[in-house]
Amino acid sequence: MHIALATNQEYPNLLEGEVLPLEAFSKAGYDAEPAVWNDPSVDWGQFGHIIIRCCWGYHRKVEEFYSWLDKLGALGVTVHNPPEIVRWNSHKRYLLDLQSMGLPVPETTLVSRSDARPLQETSGSLSCDQVVIKPCYGASSQGVMKVVRGETSEESEAQYRRLLRSSEVLVQEFIPEIAQGETSAVFFNNHFSHAVVKVPKTGEFRTNYDLGGTEHAVTLSTEQKARVERVYAQCKQDVLYARLDFVETAKGIRLMELELIEPYLFFDYQEGAADGFVKAFEQRIERK
Repeated sequence: MHIALATNQEYPNLLEGEVLPLEAFSKAGYDAEPAVWNDPSVDWGQFGHIIIRCCWGYHRKVEEFYSWLDKLGALGVTVHNPPEIVRWNSHKRYLLDLQSMGLPVPETTLVSRSDARPLQETSGSLSCDQVVIKPCYGASSQGVMKVVRGETSEESEAQYRRLLRSSEVLVQEFIPEIAQGETSAVFFNNHFSHAVVKVPKTGEFRTNYDLGGTEHAVTLSTEQKARVERVYAQCKQDVLYARLDFVETAKGIRLMELELIEPYLFFDYQEGAADGFVKAFEQRIERK
């Protein structure tokens, strides 16, 4: 069976930690290779399965990315995760869908590009003290800003307007407990695999590594694991891989993101995770 692990032009051979599942597929007897998603020379029809991995930056070419997914569908290639789920997850309004399903998402509202209200007014529509503004197409905290609810400055208003020129935006309750860390729980074939905690640097609320954040593996307690599994089950997604990012608060888990497209899955933080990923893949194709 010929398998492609789709990646981007920056990492044509996959990022270091993402090479581990490639090696695990080869060890299990599969013909697996990386392939750049927007490389016109790639014959996607040669693959039986395509697994989306290091396609970071797709949100800057989202229509081209959607066209690629359509092409794969026309070729009859099986894509993981399924294109319809990828499309849904690519726009952050999916958080509003999860919120309407009763998931513990921070208080969130969507602002359309045509909304002429100033930031002071839109941020004031929430009931919290501070809000986070984020573009609906985005990754790695690009364009994300934090403001005090109902307040604004010339600089923040200008940044807000820049965001609205290119995308709808989410105005979301800020969760201060993120200062103690955000946990990423990784699931393979809808079963919990492992978890990593991402801690922002002092004075920062974004947990990204390139913004000074740190990461370390964590073992969830039996109670934590059960709670996370319940939250994941509520999301009602049937996929090969998922990453559920959450923050622990006095009121319980707050679901920050459900990453179903190209999340970093921290294979290098958990011994045997790549082999578990391959087994999850095999379980999915066996049930078809």
